[in-house]
Amino acid sequence: MLNRRIAFSALAALSVWVLDRATKISALRHLTEDQSIPVLGPWLNLTLHHNTGAAFGMGAHAPAALTLFATALTIFLLVWWARSAGDPRRAVQTWSLALILGGSAGNLFDRYRYGAVIDFIDLKVWPIFNAADSAITCGAVLWAASILLKRPEAAR
Repeated sequence: MLNRRIAFSALAALSVWVLDRATKISALRHLTEDQSIPVLGPWLNLTLHHNTGAAFGMGAHAPAALTLFATALTIFLLVWWARSAGDPRRAVQTWSLALILGGSAGNLFDRYRYGAVIDFIDLKVWPIFNAADSAITCGAVLWAASILLKRPEAAR
């Protein structure tokens, strides 16, 4: 059971990375920088943007430092995931970390390959983002929900 849990959560992280790469490759092939193509009326557009910063463009003035920080964070997440994957009491944490790790690896790949993260999903009311960002957000929300909704030991 342990090996299956590890394998499936590793496959989830890898799937996030593959989905992220495929969508970014498509965006790079079919869009030009800051070109915006409407998909669902005014609500969803595809707009290619190279983000040298972190979330919401913060830290764009120091991309090398941000890349080093992202590398260290991804390694930390990988170690944390590997430790939690074997504990059945941490199943939700394992899956949430797999989502975060896959997304983090996707954005880190971009930083090394392109010097910036490739963003292309544009909701017009939110900064432009990508599939990796979505996975990171879903993983973080899942992890936070598991902590907030956790029953105290005494109630079990």
